[in-house]
Amino acid sequence: MSEYILVKLDNALNYSEKQIAELEGFLSKSRQEKTTSMHPGRGRNLSILAGDALEQLLLKAGVVIPGPYGLSENGKPYLTRHPELFFSLSHSGSLVAAVLASEPVGIDVEDLHFRGKTVEELRRLADRFFLPEEVDFMKGARRSEQCWGEDDLVLTEDEKESLAFYRIWTFKEAWAKAEDIPLPRILKEVSYDKDNPSIIQRVEKGSVLTIASPERKLRPEKVLLGGSFSLI
Repeated sequence: MSEYILVKLDNALNYSEKQIAELEGFLSKSRQEKTTSMHPGRGRNLSILAGDALEQLLLKAGVVIPGPYGLSENGKPYLTRHPELFFSLSHSGSLVAAVLASEPVGIDVEDLHFRGKTVEELRRLADRFFLPEEVDFMKGARRSEQCWGEDDLVLTEDEKESLAFYRIWTFKEAWAKAEDIPLPRILKEVSYDKDNPSIIQRVEKGSVLTIASPERKLRPEKVLLGGSFSLI
């Protein structure tokens, strides 16, 4: 386990309500206590799928019964019986992501179909929350012929700028989770660098995913939404 970061990605659109209810029955007692306390609906379904993704990764790591989950002072969940393992969860729209590692790690996914913000709205958010160099990075994205190596995508200038925004945003979220530091501090103090060796990102036309592990360098393996993979 020490060499790997294990990642599981899923999409709620692939499941019926009945299938999600069945998955809830396979969750550990601690996860079931969380999901059954939630109101029925999309949020609960995503929580069930996120818990299922995590506990599938734990099984791969040899943890059959996860035991209780705890929360840090900043609200970061952890396994009370397995302090040697670190995990992070994210969901947006219909997408769910989970990551498990032997060192601090964070993950964030954004379903852009769910967000539906215009590039003008994203610019206003960037001016309010991003560092000056990050705002410049967004603006520069319009002049880029490719989307950060994703040369299989055919994008308009607005789409390039929008994806740049979510590159930065998912980085901030994932880094905050990994460091267990409140997001407002990360927004003000940690600048995005697309060449940061401690992050890996995957851009689809409708989604952006970022994994951050500040204490290690990540090899640029391909991230494919809808499956699972390992990073060495």
